[in-house]
Amino acid sequence: MGVSVPVGHGDARLTRRAGLGAVTVVLAAVACGCSGGSSSTPQPSIDKMLATGLAAQQRGDLTTAERLYQQVLDIQPGNVYAHYNLGVIAQQADKTAAALGEYDAALKSKPGYVPALFNEAVIYQTTSPTKALTIYRRILALQPVSPTAQFNLGLLEARLGMTKQADADLSKAVRQDPTLADTGKVSTHGSPLATTSPAAGPVTSARP
Repeated sequence: MGVSVPVGHGDARLTRRAGLGAVTVVLAAVACGCSGGSSSTPQPSIDKMLATGLAAQQRGDLTTAERLYQQVLDIQPGNVYAHYNLGVIAQQADKTAAALGEYDAALKSKPGYVPALFNEAVIYQTTSPTKALTIYRRILALQPVSPTAQFNLGLLEARLGMTKQADADLSKAVRQDPTLADTGKVSTHGSPLATTSPAAGPVTSARP
């Protein structure tokens, strides 16, 4: 099934969909998990700080959220979720360099962390399209059923003139998520991972 995407409008849709996916604060269950780094502080204490930070982030108290995430990093410098959530806050504030720095730090501790990869791809869509293509394809290799990532990849390919591959990827995305068929009404709240992927706790349920 082919999906026609006017290349002239592909950018806006792609940025919206991907943008809010990442920027939507994705809540995660608080539980022990791969947080990266080591410390003598009991994991439950770190989890509690992350959970409290998430709650603050959800209600828009970013100052408190950032303070708590930084406290986690003071104890456990490689904590994936603290770095990731700080990246989400930065990305939502259009501080892309800071966001990329936090996502890179999260990926250093957990190379296959899809939410961070997704949000990086969203940023690179406009600054480095070929890099975004590479990251989206990496996401699909890690998590084959990822309709939003597949859809964004197709839109980006269409923008770059890769018509045949774009049609294949857009069609595959629509098969996985039929709501994507209405390409003229791509919701900015679409997938759990939108223009910025949601913030996460020790265990994230975010899925591009």
